[in-house]
Amino acid sequence: MGNTGNMFSAIPFAKSLFETLSQALTGRDEVLEVLGAFDLSNESLQEIMSLLIGDFQKGLSADESERAESPIKMLPTYVRAIPDGSEEGDFLALDLGGTNFRVLKISLEDGKVNMESEIYPLAQNLMTSDANTLFDYIAGCILLFVKKNKISEKSLPLGFTFSFPVKQLSLTSGLLIRWTKGFSVDGVENEDVVKLLHEALIRNGVSASVDVVALVNDTTGTMMSCAFENPSVSAGLILGTGTNACYMENLDNVPKWDGDRDEPRQVIINTEWGAFGDNGSWNHLRTKYDEQVDKDSLNPGMQLFEKMISGMYLGELCRIVCMDLADKKLLFKGQASDKFKTKNSFLTKFVSDVESHQRHKIDEVLKELGVEKQTSESDIEVLQRVCAAVSIRAARLAAAGIASIAKKTGNYTTTIAVDGSLFKKHPQFKRYMQETLSEILPQSNITLMLSEDGSGKGAALIAAILVDLKSLAESVKVENMFAATSFAQLVCESLTRAFTKRDEVSDVLGAFDLSREAVLEITNRLWKDFDRGLSADENERANSPVKMLPTYVRKIPDGSESGNFLAVDLGGTKFRVLSISIQNGEIKDKIEFPPLDQTIKTSDAETFFNYIAHHISLFVKKHELNDQLLPLGFTFSFPVKQSSLSSGFLIRWTKGFTASGVVNEDVVKLLQEALGRKGIGSNVEVLAIVNDTTGTMMSCAFKNPSVSAGLILGTGTNACYMEHLDNVPKWDGDRDEPRQVIINTEWGAFGDNGSLNHVRTKYDEQVDKNSLNPGMQLFEKMISGMYLGELVRIVCMDLVDKKLLFKGQVSEKFRTKDSFPAEFVSWVESGEKHQIDEVLRDMKMDNEQATGSDIEILQRVCAAVSIRAARLAAAGVATIVKKTGKYTTTIAVDGSLFKNHPQFKRYMQETLREILPQANITLMLSKDGSGRGAALIAAVAQRMYST
Repeated sequence: MGNTGNMFSAIPFAKSLFETLSQALTGRDEVLEVLGAFDLSNESLQEIMSLLIGDFQKGLSADESERAESPIKMLPTYVRAIPDGSEEGDFLALDLGGTNFRVLKISLEDGKVNMESEIYPLAQNLMTSDANTLFDYIAGCILLFVKKNKISEKSLPLGFTFSFPVKQLSLTSGLLIRWTKGFSVDGVENEDVVKLLHEALIRNGVSASVDVVALVNDTTGTMMSCAFENPSVSAGLILGTGTNACYMENLDNVPKWDGDRDEPRQVIINTEWGAFGDNGSWNHLRTKYDEQVDKDSLNPGMQLFEKMISGMYLGELCRIVCMDLADKKLLFKGQASDKFKTKNSFLTKFVSDVESHQRHKIDEVLKELGVEKQTSESDIEVLQRVCAAVSIRAARLAAAGIASIAKKTGNYTTTIAVDGSLFKKHPQFKRYMQETLSEILPQSNITLMLSEDGSGKGAALIAAILVDLKSLAESVKVENMFAATSFAQLVCESLTRAFTKRDEVSDVLGAFDLSREAVLEITNRLWKDFDRGLSADENERANSPVKMLPTYVRKIPDGSESGNFLAVDLGGTKFRVLSISIQNGEIKDKIEFPPLDQTIKTSDAETFFNYIAHHISLFVKKHELNDQLLPLGFTFSFPVKQSSLSSGFLIRWTKGFTASGVVNEDVVKLLQEALGRKGIGSNVEVLAIVNDTTGTMMSCAFKNPSVSAGLILGTGTNACYMEHLDNVPKWDGDRDEPRQVIINTEWGAFGDNGSLNHVRTKYDEQVDKNSLNPGMQLFEKMISGMYLGELVRIVCMDLVDKKLLFKGQVSEKFRTKDSFPAEFVSWVESGEKHQIDEVLRDMKMDNEQATGSDIEILQRVCAAVSIRAARLAAAGVATIVKKTGKYTTTIAVDGSLFKNHPQFKRYMQETLREILPQANITLMLSKDGSGRGAALIAAVAQRMYST
């Protein structure tokens, strides 16, 4: 079979790779040159923030000539405080601001909000009609809603969210300054939109059922909606068809304020920041593509900030850039379809679909645009890079706006309420914003809170407050309703109660807080265990719980492998059987996911491996592979002592596996014997045993030679990395070239010697005590998906016992061990209401038990546990980087926790920047890495054996 010691020698691959890259990089460089126009450095963002704050101040000035210098109107909303939770009754809301509008009925009772809503379309001809046509259509839709919901017998207060620049004269009147977002309806600018709506309601016979009591901008409504549940909210942000922001400003900073200055001495300011830049203040940062979008718009020269951010324009920006690349023959071989050439044919939804990196969605976009036939894999990559460049710039600009508000108010620890289709539906936008905020305001702690139907609900809440205050104090004028002493006192009392509760919750969650110093100390301790684990001294190795196992893999594939190969990936709640076909450096795979229940995981060796062999046999027959010799790579994600590439002895079970008769046995031999018993031992040969981390690393390294480590964040956690043989004293193999070997750290056992006791909590101790292997895999139990959900549940139960959550009452299911899976942590952290509702339903918690405040606390618990896990994982990665000295590198990552948790990657990246600011570490998601990597190693082994 030949010597496998140097089988990963890659000189031919390096030469082939160099030639391929040389050809590809020319085109890539030209694409980069085009997309470089969208790159905004941190210095540019700081400049934008300075200009924006300057325009904020001018817009608030009492000097009319100074206000005229600012394109940002900074409009007082006459809203001066937030709801206090005592509002009750039924209210209506009208939300107008995009291609659709909504009518909502909102019922408030016992601090809860129930909503019924209808969405009505707004055709383009209505958006460019006249005042009577538009408002009569809206009134007609309100009439339909009133009849459907049987409201006609009583008059309900209505809050009107009107998402355009308005000069408000009071809470019930406002003059439209100008249309935006593609609207150009005649006879509305400089008119009172509340009056126009009221007149239309009379004309359509609805006025007896509806009383318009408040005019609200969508940003203010969004802010009020979230503030109803979270008193730390200080600003509202819209990222949808258009963009805008509002925030709470001290009256001392509003010289132009002409109302009273009694308590509360504050008012929400509607910035109307979409017009930022209309005075040319940052033209040097706009591109030729921005200029073309502006030129072709309905309002050239206006709303320039909005045209670089909002959903109405992002798709068209991407299309124009793609057309430029096609003209340069850098995309679609220079041929775009007629549909692609059509203005506004590339919807912002398409940007989100492309950025999702889900192939079926991308294929649907290409088909919709008529370019599916001429699109290569390289074209898809270019299209993804265009969408990313445009989206990242938009998110960085939006983040610069939020940072400007934080700097102006000095409120660096705060929550921003966000609504809008772009923020909700673009899969990366929130992450792009959060990463930018951590770069340009590193001292801040800003949470972006998704508002659920915020603009509509917020308007109704303001209407509710108005009605409530009317009943409290008949003498209070509508314009000054928020100055009422009774209301201010209620708000103060409400906040006092809320903050006392929040402080107690913070005390509990503070146990999970890992400071920068604590994380750095963990890296130091882990590094020492790495060195001990690699030592030639058996006594020194015994002092390290981290085994540092050589894998006998010393090089990456060279690209010449071809044929069909099998892999089995075993290591979690399921196992995978897959085949890969390698042709001309491309890989195609087929995958099956047989179940792996607890009875199999806790059976005996023969039962266990017979089950695996049975499903391999089914796979081979199903895919008609039984007439050929099939080399198999075996990803076995447990601590194994290897003596060669094709033999490995199980050191101990982890992750809940306890099958008897396997520990201290050669698992390759056990699998090969089981294959023989199933009658396929002659054509399926296990050539390589691989840990999942090594497989993940090899899979990504096949495409990216800068990969230097592999990381698993799933049911369990582990890492491997390429180590120089001079740093592996215990290595007993040859020391010929290449003088390196991949080390499987088995870092899940870090801390089993007590080195993590100083950062473990009473909740960690309880999880460990109740586990199948107490006192073992302690690092893993603080990070991996198998334990995160249970950690969250135990913390929640402590808060319930303290009567800080769910009013001290939870379901029997919630009290049951392991009933809260890691998947629920991801769903709660997504911030998506339907996913959180699904979690509560599954946990048998009905709406009466879970208030908005409870949901916020549940989110904070999930975040605290997840952030600590991510910081610990980042500490591990940083240890590898520091030990190898490779500060610019790529880490291949696989595992359900990393893939499915919406914030985990961001938490890790922020921690890495914090503790290793000099490093440039890319976390690269592996596609089916652990299985594919094993098959790749089997492919290389088979090639070497045949030579």
